Amino acid sequence: MKNIRVDLRYDGSRYWGWQIQPDRETVQGVLTKAFASLFGEKLRITGCSRIDRGAHAYRYTASVRIPDGFPDENIHLLKDFLNSKLPLDIRILSVESAKENFDARKDAIWRKYRYFVVPSDNPFIQRYATGIFERDFEKVVSNVNRVRQAASLLCGTKNFLGFSTREILKEKRNPVRTIYDIRVFLKRWDFIGTPVLIFTVRGSSFLPYMIRKMIAFFLAVGRGEYLPGDAMAILSGSLNFREIAPPQGLYLWRVAFREDFSRESLRE
Repeated sequence: MKNIRVDLRYDGSRYWGWQIQPDRETVQGVLTKAFASLFGEKLRITGCSRIDRGAHAYRYTASVRIPDGFPDENIHLLKDFLNSKLPLDIRILSVESAKENFDARKDAIWRKYRYFVVPSDNPFIQRYATGIFERDFEKVVSNVNRVRQAASLLCGTKNFLGFSTREILKEKRNPVRTIYDIRVFLKRWDFIGTPVLIFTVRGSSFLPYMIRKMIAFFLAVGRGEYLPGDAMAILSGSLNFREIAPPQGLYLWRVAFREDFSRESLRE
């Protein structure tokens, strides 16, 4: 089997996340069927990250093992073929040959997620951003420096069990993760006439629900319900924070691999 790299983008609104699940429609499952329509067999597809049900991917990378007999000079043609077989909410951006040992999950150096929050529920973007009451949105914006202070306390290598679920202990997963940076900024979406609050979180990898719980905490800090320093209490386990932000505002935005960038650009 030869190895290829597939970059894609998808709207996760109607999918049960990336990973294949029994009797559930997932992005990996739909992609597997598209490949099977050409090769006549289920291929091994490895994704760069698990993504929650209802969340999206602006840019997602998968590594796929295809039969050795498929000509190298035709690999680029797989893009158009796959797009002809896939629904319009999943689009292949590129397909190319990859190193034999390339693994989209293990070789990722960092992953960047973005989360979009808008005031009130806007019918034009309700599947693509999280709407909150306008008065709460104004509070969060006015307290954005407190939110940024809370975000700064979560950067670095820490035990993030308090921002995940205890199910990971049953799975014997390591709760220690590294967050490189968190940015919070306000923009305006002119095409829908609304401001949008954007959170960008870049880290090595993430636990289940970790980003959504972090966003829920930041919004609670902005509303004045928690202090920025409470982030440390959640990390230590002395404060139990249970809120989880909705999935529709969450996007996997970018994944960095060693083969894509120099060491200098990886720090950006």
